[in-house]
Amino acid sequence: MLLHCRSIWQPQTQRVRSKILHYLQFAIAWLLVLIGVAFLFSPIPLGLFFLSVGLAILIYLSEPLQLRIHGYRSTHPSFNQRIIRVENALENRLRFISLSLQKTRPIPPGQD
Repeated sequence: MLLHCRSIWQPQTQRVRSKILHYLQFAIAWLLVLIGVAFLFSPIPLGLFFLSVGLAILIYLSEPLQLRIHGYRSTHPSFNQRIIRVENALENRLRFISLSLQKTRPIPPGQD
């Protein structure tokens, strides 16, 4: 009987753990963004690094944010080209940032 009760509660415990992990990841991402903004104008340019890592995590975790950036990239081709250059430059160095940005790429015409 005890074994049966554990199997009923186990999926709910996993859901709670995954939600806690998700919120913890969001909190870390926002903390990195805040640290990045705070250090953006410091003599040592660490702010840009923290800001970009925090934003990459937020883009990776948040589908609404992905859709907003996707829409902005679709309507602003020059901004999109600059982001593509950043993606290509970061491909080998910081791959997770490059992959996060690639998730927001607009669909080229004709591939609908």
